[in-house]
Amino acid sequence: MNDASPTEGTRIIQDYLLFVLFTGLRRTEAASIQWEHVNFQGRRLTIPRENTKNGTNFELPLTSATLEILKRRLDARNNEFVFPGTGKTGHLVEPKKQIAKVIADTGIQFTVHDLRRTFATYADTVVQNEATVKRLMNHLTGNQDVTEGYKQGVERLRGPAQRVTDYILELIEHGLRT
Repeated sequence: MNDASPTEGTRIIQDYLLFVLFTGLRRTEAASIQWEHVNFQGRRLTIPRENTKNGTNFELPLTSATLEILKRRLDARNNEFVFPGTGKTGHLVEPKKQIAKVIADTGIQFTVHDLRRTFATYADTVVQNEATVKRLMNHLTGNQDVTEGYKQGVERLRGPAQRVTDYILELIEHGLRT
């Protein structure tokens, strides 16, 4: 086993994949996060409407694990993006080679979207309200209830988001797969 610390490029990918797992964000939503949208004091993240699939601003509470990741990324900050990349966008696009290496090393097939699906599964396990799970994932339904949108503000999502994080951390700690 290699005890050397990971390179910064490897650390960016690790943090990105963990961030997607802990938030359920879509691949591009997470990859394009800019520092101006991270509110450490309010412990929240805003994904602007131009970066969401449904075209609405999305506020997400930051949990213990996502705060830790963001603080680590801030310490290594080199441009306006949380997950910087070397291409023309300035941010990570899709870490295909790195994911292929993880698959080769572990034998576990996965995509970034599978991490989102995993988040959804775990959220459904520990959150007893389907509307809250949908809100955590920034899903809208065809007949979106405006009142439900008001009730599901970022502070009301904080507890459920932390429960999902705690569940994932527990699974990681115990080496369990579900």
